[in-house]
Amino acid sequence: MNAHLSTGVKRICEYLVAHTRSRTGLSQKAMKELLRQTDFAARLEGYRPQGRVCCGAVVELCRPVLERLCPQPPRDWLKESYAQLAHGLFPDPARASVPRPLRQAIGFYVTVLALLLAQEPERCPYDPLTDVCHLTPEELENSLISGEYAAWRQAIDEADFLPLLRIGRECMPFDAASHTIGVHHMALHMGRQAAKAGLPVDLALVSAAALSHDIGKFGCRGADAGRIPFLHYYYTWQWLTDKGLPKIAHISANHSTWDLEFENLTLESLLLIYADFRVRGSRENGREVMRIYSLEDSYAIILSKLCDRTPEKERRYETVYRKLSDFERFLRSYGVST
Repeated sequence: MNAHLSTGVKRICEYLVAHTRSRTGLSQKAMKELLRQTDFAARLEGYRPQGRVCCGAVVELCRPVLERLCPQPPRDWLKESYAQLAHGLFPDPARASVPRPLRQAIGFYVTVLALLLAQEPERCPYDPLTDVCHLTPEELENSLISGEYAAWRQAIDEADFLPLLRIGRECMPFDAASHTIGVHHMALHMGRQAAKAGLPVDLALVSAAALSHDIGKFGCRGADAGRIPFLHYYYTWQWLTDKGLPKIAHISANHSTWDLEFENLTLESLLLIYADFRVRGSRENGREVMRIYSLEDSYAIILSKLCDRTPEKERRYETVYRKLSDFERFLRSYGVST
């Protein structure tokens, strides 16, 4: 490899070669030759994003490799990659079989994208709607589900869940990335303060459940697509339990505000429900823009969007709001900033 290449570029190319069998199905020799023929290392050396990684720009970076792997490229690489990753989470029987060359090309693109996304924190200020902060070794050591959490991390990484969210932010009309990561940020931020205040909270459970809480939305297709608000809890539970993650599944799948009607919820559940209530989206210029609102403002937004609004529904949401307000006051009484 060219001695003038930066260490970061060399590491990415070495990773692509070392993991090519699982990611593209190519041999290491074939991958080395492909990178050489397309001069990929030099192209990567010239890639200098000023801010966040643009998934569309990474397609252009990878295009010579993609078109070598797949001579008949799709019309839209982002949408095809998004569909393929979503299919990996929840296999869609209605989806036509994807040709092997296209699978190989998407495998290469997503691998490069994931590696570049992992470098963002080195040059970009922390964004609570984009960056996923991980647990410290001490926080993991204090968790009762450290083994399940490790299996969850592996499952999320193998599914390329974070690249899927980022690709969706650019090619879909909704922003699942900002909502999911924003809820994770809020729940973990408050959970860490609660733990320092001496409250019984398992931060690994909070983190895993928050980042997974809407994963079931990717399973709502066909006749289920119109019932995402109702059915995604079930699909979230299904995905996590199929991975052998029952404790995370229990918290993650039971985050409906209606769960507040039951008593004795764990602190982990309450943190997730509270955070989910406060991260809201609005339509601006045809796109969904996500923000973290106050509890009061979130309540007003939810009421304004309520379908089939009836006095009974309004009373139920008022009850939810009151209980979340009680929880907020409880956290603040322990010095937790919300």
